[in-house]
Amino acid sequence: GRTEAAAAAYRAAVARWPESLGARIGLANAQYAGGDLDGAEQSLRAAIVAHPNAAVAWNNLAHLLGERGRNAAALAAARRAVAIGGPDVAVYEQTVAELQSR
Repeated sequence: GRTEAAAAAYRAAVARWPESLGARIGLANAQYAGGDLDGAEQSLRAAIVAHPNAAVAWNNLAHLLGERGRNAAALAAARRAVAIGGPDVAVYEQTVAELQSR
């Protein structure tokens, strides 16, 4: 319920540790929870620039883009997460399946 406070804390963390994937994902999640979808998208894109092989950031971006009706871009992001793989690849594959069913 304190999404603005969380976002402010994560902004401070990103300023202090700009290469921190966790801080960038945390900021995006707080922005999303607070309804700041533009900010969440910007934060996820910044996370991807800093960490291009962060499948979780690609997957989160896919969900956000899908919610915003940008299905082609969402599917591309989800497929990128699957291509990167990792221990959560089944989650990323589910994102692809969900987007394809729209």
